[in-house]
Amino acid sequence: MKNIGLITDIAFWEIGNGQNARIQELYAFLAQHSQLTLYYLGEDDLPFPGPIFQNCDKVQLASCLKQAQHDLIIVEKMHLSWVADLELDALLYLDAHDIVSDRDKDFQQFGRTCSSLSWEEEMAIFCKFDKVIFLLKEEVEKVASVIGKDRLLHCPHPVIPEEKIVMREEVKTIGFFGGPSWPNIDSLQWFHDCVVPLLGDLAQKCILCGSINYSPFSAFSNRLARGPVFPSINSYYKNIDIAINPSLYGTGLKIKTVEAIAYGIPLVTTSQGALGLSEESNVSFLLADTPEDFAAAIRALDASWELRQRLSLHARAFAQQHFTPHACFSKLLV
Repeated sequence: MKNIGLITDIAFWEIGNGQNARIQELYAFLAQHSQLTLYYLGEDDLPFPGPIFQNCDKVQLASCLKQAQHDLIIVEKMHLSWVADLELDALLYLDAHDIVSDRDKDFQQFGRTCSSLSWEEEMAIFCKFDKVIFLLKEEVEKVASVIGKDRLLHCPHPVIPEEKIVMREEVKTIGFFGGPSWPNIDSLQWFHDCVVPLLGDLAQKCILCGSINYSPFSAFSNRLARGPVFPSINSYYKNIDIAINPSLYGTGLKIKTVEAIAYGIPLVTTSQGALGLSEESNVSFLLADTPEDFAAAIRALDASWELRQRLSLHARAFAQQHFTPHACFSKLLV
């Protein structure tokens, strides 16, 4: 078994956003298939046992990492890239998730900011690591032209449903699950302002779930009900009949899209929400980029159990081929 260290300051055990779900799955896979030590640099109390180092400063962290004699150290996301300056002996991978400088450009088009990092600065940081991990194949190909494909890994997000969801004949709930990020907020505002008025009585079936319900943003009104608190992603998907991801911007693979596909929940999403999955458009999910098309897709799913069943079967088969933990993460053990 490989001796692996995983470094993060993100409270990834909390459900409600894609980045947490991603790290949860990576941690679970590595804990099962390697000798894993977690280095948690945040301030929250960890809810699980295991080889864990917490509240380390940089000097203490460097000392712990050197004593552990890891074969591989994985750093979660760009903001912890300073770990590459600690002069460690082990292989060092950065789980970047996506390209930060591209994400910032995407945000700016909608009047938002997320980083001041330039493309050149980001590529220089990537070169400090032995390998960089992305969720989206297209981002691997883009960065490969700068640092070489042999230094990159494509590791998408795995989802294994806890149980098979039974497809109900009547649609009772149309759900969105996510955290209070700007892409979620702005996308829901668009859905609220432009799509909901076209849904008629179906608007009453739409609910918002996850930590976005605890944010003070203007997406909330009588048109979009706050859903109940679900103890797990599995319980959420058991209680909805149609999933929506009206994503307008934000780079990388959209984890809520992958989750809906893996659970076989009929999904309506945009081209942005389907990044990296365009070949499955209108096969495993419905694609819609205008308010009229988005509302029409929801109405079509509501009206046809056969359509929902067909999409569900294709989605599950696709996920079983591409989104198992082994398919996504086994290359980390090589």
